[in-house]
Amino acid sequence: MKHLITRLSLSLAVCTSAAFAKSSVPAGMVGAWMYSSMSGTTYVDTTTGASSAPSGIALYFKFGADGTYEYAYRESVTNYNCSTIYLVYKEGQFDVSGSRVVLHPVQGRATYTANCSPSLNSDRALRADELKDDPYTWQLKVNPDGPEQLLNLTTPSGATGDLRPL
Repeated sequence: MKHLITRLSLSLAVCTSAAFAKSSVPAGMVGAWMYSSMSGTTYVDTTTGASSAPSGIALYFKFGADGTYEYAYRESVTNYNCSTIYLVYKEGQFDVSGSRVVLHPVQGRATYTANCSPSLNSDRALRADELKDDPYTWQLKVNPDGPEQLLNLTTPSGATGDLRPL
């Protein structure tokens, strides 16, 4: 009986490690990628001629050949002289299976800065409920503006975007 339990334990250990073994990371995915979109200024001070900062978003991913990743999201909104900036940073591991990639964040931070409402400013570690797995589909696409390929990521809800290599 002891021999059977030992064999069963070894079999379970082999099956478990095989089930969680990382798939190899496609070479085309490895590297730093960015998407950004900015609007023009919306306010010009008629006395000084100074314009407000633009509003927009930026999205950054860095995928390592070792299965680690970094993610950053930055959103800035400027109305007249009031600017608000929201930044989220996450890092962790990721798995790729065919056209599916799942990000497994292990830590991150969220920062909120509002120059006209400084009492709302915050900088904090992300909570466990904010560190959930993020599934995407991915593909490399031809870049119409240059020789490098684009990384297209799509969320389960269908939101999609092309990221450029950095």
